Amino acid sequence: MNTDSMQLVRPYLFQIKQHDEVHASSLIRSISRHELFYSEKLSHYQGSALRFLHEIEAGVLSEDEGGVLNFYNLASEKIFGYHASEALGMPSINLVPAHLREGREKLFERVLLEGAARDIITQRIHKSRKLINIVADVFSYQLEDKKTIAAIVRLA
Repeated sequence: MNTDSMQLVRPYLFQIKQHDEVHASSLIRSISRHELFYSEKLSHYQGSALRFLHEIEAGVLSEDEGGVLNFYNLASEKIFGYHASEALGMPSINLVPAHLREGREKLFERVLLEGAARDIITQRIHKSRKLINIVADVFSYQLEDKKTIAAIVRLA
């Protein structure tokens, strides 16, 4: 990311109070542990975990144990169309077409048991209500002694 882009991102990073460095660090550890997309870039990165998650080109989303989005990076805004202020606190199921919701829940149950699922090709709902095709690496991670779900998402 160039200096001009970073000037635009910096205020955004500091206004998201829910996303502190501890949360970002937990996500980073899980990405590395499961050797998911971007794991190699992580090994060379020297900045903060939070900054890294906002600089990568892939969407990074996580939810709490109740299924509510509690992390949503800049790339997620481009993919799904929601600004972080709209997405944070929204049930993540709202991004899933009705006909795929049961399968999503089964996948999440499997991920919580096994740790990760890679290269899941599926559809989600953009803010415009159009279906979008995505590829996701879905993984579990620990935050405040609770196991929950996160995903790295790219347009298919």
